[in-house]
Amino acid sequence: MNKKYLSGSVAVLASIMAVQTASAAPRAAAAKKVTPVYSVTLPALSVISEAIDDMVPLFNNQKSPLLMQLICHASSPNVKASLQDVLAAQKIDLTNVRASQETANMIRKADKKELRTACIAWASSTIYDAVDTSVWMDTKTTENEQNSKKDQKAATDNKNDAAKTTTVNAARFIDGASEKMAIALANAELYGFIVTNLKSDAALNRDQYRKEIQKMVTQYGERFFNRINDHQQRNSQAQYVGRIVGPNSFIITDQHGVTYAQSGSVSSLTNNGIDWLNSGKIMGKDYYLKLNIAAE
Repeated sequence: MNKKYLSGSVAVLASIMAVQTASAAPRAAAAKKVTPVYSVTLPALSVISEAIDDMVPLFNNQKSPLLMQLICHASSPNVKASLQDVLAAQKIDLTNVRASQETANMIRKADKKELRTACIAWASSTIYDAVDTSVWMDTKTTENEQNSKKDQKAATDNKNDAAKTTTVNAARFIDGASEKMAIALANAELYGFIVTNLKSDAALNRDQYRKEIQKMVTQYGERFFNRINDHQQRNSQAQYVGRIVGPNSFIITDQHGVTYAQSGSVSSLTNNGIDWLNSGKIMGKDYYLKLNIAAE
């Protein structure tokens, strides 16, 4: 092969490769920049329950059932007395009680609508408060222990035989557990109202969700307590099957197929086998909200 021809071919090939490399370089440099996404999708149930729990006033860094009951009483539409009058009647002085700035402002202003919203939030959150199931139990002394009281010597000899038995007080258990069920049913409806009216396509941060949900709780207002009363009246004639599972756990089912269970601070509500307020579902449906975590 002619050497001159071969060297010329190599030169042409090298120039072609240089052109290809040069033309490819701008394309690599112009690659699209990936923008990070600072939002996550969460079950609406957890977002709503967390926001409502954050709305509950804290006194000395904890919930106060006594003070919240008085706030609920003072904010009732049927009560004309002011919050200050209600507290004074119970000889309660909040001077030495530590409260957040928001709670202190609420107490000072004593606006009935604002107090009622706080009351709804507290009542709603109670289904996540652990229950002391011992209040539903009766303690009975065995016959051996009763006899030992008549005979001190026998009591000493048989102290290991003496025992106390505990039994469930059915009336107290049904009253307490069915009230929890009524609140959970009203909660499901409140949560359904909130999630239906929230803009699910907007990514809000936690504080923004809290403010939006607080507005909706205020708007929902007295319907919450009316629905609790409706469920309690319906359940007053119902038949129940239930049991106490442990110190903080119980389960109860009514004749309509509604089951409410609680273990510690974890609660679940099902309606004829459908997750009503359970496993991330609200009244049988999955709802999701976008949480903006850019500033968190």
